[in-house]
Amino acid sequence: MLQMILTLKIIGFAFEKNAVTTKKKEGGVLSAAEEEIDKASLMDITHYCFNYIGILTGPYYSYRTFYDYFNLPYQKHADCLKATLNKLKYVPIYVGLFLLADRIWPLAYATTEEFYQSRSVFYRLFYVWPTFFIFRMRIYSGIILAEAICISAGFGAYPRELEAKC
Repeated sequence: MLQMILTLKIIGFAFEKNAVTTKKKEGGVLSAAEEEIDKASLMDITHYCFNYIGILTGPYYSYRTFYDYFNLPYQKHADCLKATLNKLKYVPIYVGLFLLADRIWPLAYATTEEFYQSRSVFYRLFYVWPTFFIFRMRIYSGIILAEAICISAGFGAYPRELEAKC
């Protein structure tokens, strides 16, 4: 997983660097953020690639977003606590549903001899659905917790006037 994330980041940075280089060759005027991309050092790229928010919690993001996070004060003006709590309100529901479904349809039961010898084929086929539901509740809980880390850090916070796009 780590190799995939690092590969995406390095390739993404290469595309950003190429866009800036092309714009420079064509005589275009570079913005301040593009100037930073153009003069990014190996240490800057390493920090971008191994930033905690991108490696363990968050989604892929561009070098420019990374640069903005550390150099622009937007996150100081955002109500990160309210947004984080708003996101976290769903976690107890997902965890509760996970625990309830896991109690009713435990995954360990599907690995026993009784499951295959005393249950019908239709029951075993049905058992896939609650197992998938349990898996989804685990994944949803993890994704929301990861998003909450990004939100609480103010990562990707921009004013509405900038009309930031995903």
